[in-house]
Amino acid sequence: MKRMGYLSAAPRVSTNQNAQTGGPRAHIIGVINAFKANGYEVKTFIVGDRVPQIFTEKDTIKFITKNKIQTLFADFARIFLGLVNSFKAYNELKNNVDIVYERNSLLQSIGWIFKKKGIPWIMESNGIFFEEAKYERNSLILTGIAKKVEVFSYKKSDYVVCVSNTLKDLIVDKAGVDPSKVIVIPNGVDTEFFKKEKYTPIRYFQEFNIGFVGGVIEWQGLDILLNAIHILKMKGVNATITIVGDGPALDSLKLLAKELNIQNQVKFTGRVPFNDIPKYIAGFDIGFSGQINLKKSKMYHSPLKLYEYMSTSKPAIASAFDDAKKLIVDRENGFLFEQGNLDDLVRVIELAYNSIESLADMGEKCREIIVKEHSWDSRIKTMLDIIKEDGNQITNRTVKV
Repeated sequence: MKRMGYLSAAPRVSTNQNAQTGGPRAHIIGVINAFKANGYEVKTFIVGDRVPQIFTEKDTIKFITKNKIQTLFADFARIFLGLVNSFKAYNELKNNVDIVYERNSLLQSIGWIFKKKGIPWIMESNGIFFEEAKYERNSLILTGIAKKVEVFSYKKSDYVVCVSNTLKDLIVDKAGVDPSKVIVIPNGVDTEFFKKEKYTPIRYFQEFNIGFVGGVIEWQGLDILLNAIHILKMKGVNATITIVGDGPALDSLKLLAKELNIQNQVKFTGRVPFNDIPKYIAGFDIGFSGQINLKKSKMYHSPLKLYEYMSTSKPAIASAFDDAKKLIVDRENGFLFEQGNLDDLVRVIELAYNSIESLADMGEKCREIIVKEHSWDSRIKTMLDIIKEDGNQITNRTVKV
């Protein structure tokens, strides 16, 4: 049997059920299980599963970003731990893996030592982390060092796997990586886990409900959603919102809801256990995936939530970026709007509100599409096929979303 080592250096990222970072948790578990389904024995070195749970269950980002001294301390800690864990991972896994697959981490890299010893190294990128941490989360001081570590990982790894064509272009541009070794693999979903028939829905409102799951971060566009609900209220459209998750924008959103006098139409659940997320999605009428462009670049993410909504037989209202445009046929299995455009979002919510009797049928179409083409198993199979193609030469191919 083929043997793969899964590596993750970030102390905050864990497969623990109560992990603060739910999106990365789902991604890691999905990728690991998909490798197993494709015939691999998987050994893991996930730092977040090895540290005290306080690092993964508590909102440590608030501690890191409290002041520049604490941010700088966290930077040095990441660098030190990255070096220590590189050697620990190699000593533990060196005789048990034929290839390693690493989730990119800020200021840390593990796979380099395996590559140095002749073991192929796949680097997975979900974003330009040195820019995200600096400009979106304000959680980085040593930006120059972080960039060098990230660029080093992209250049030295055998393959770079990223989630969108936009991200691929940024990696090629900022890191000078040969585009022929960068594979675009959008996110996927565990279609058996996100299956509505397995769960009793959790629902807070009887009225038309728009739901969101994920990190409550500025670029999710939730402030625009709240403003849209306020405008619709003035027009006599009684829509509600359920926001499932936690993050740095949560407090400002709560304040905005009060300022708009829609606090009785919005439920903030805070962070919930990962295993309960399908119950909340099952209670939505429609999901929301409203990403806006980042401060330093275009939006390059592949929204996990979009696949999770659709796998749970829920259509979505989504900003019209790559994944959404390829997954959603407007008004057939969901609704698209121009990112960041409040008037367009109001228009689309009103359309969805007036289509409420059709949403269940739209959701079933969503489920069919996801099961057929967008499971994690199919994603990893495609990636492995690309790597093996033409005698292990990477072709400039992109997985069709």
